Amino acid sequence: MSMGDPRRLTRFLIESEQRVVAHCQAVLSRGDIDQRERDRLVSVLREATMRLQRLSVVAA
Repeated sequence: MSMGDPRRLTRFLIESEQRVVAHCQAVLSRGDIDQRERDRLVSVLREATMRLQRLSVVAA
């Protein structure tokens, strides 16, 4: 897949971050994970959300 078009790359990155956010939220909602894993997922979720916000500004 060629990512020569910056808009296409931005869309791809936004979709990727959305998948990360959705996955983290789904796992966190289960409630059957230990605290260390929960903390790690919360951190990943926070970082992905911040990247998604920045990418959304670029895409606007």
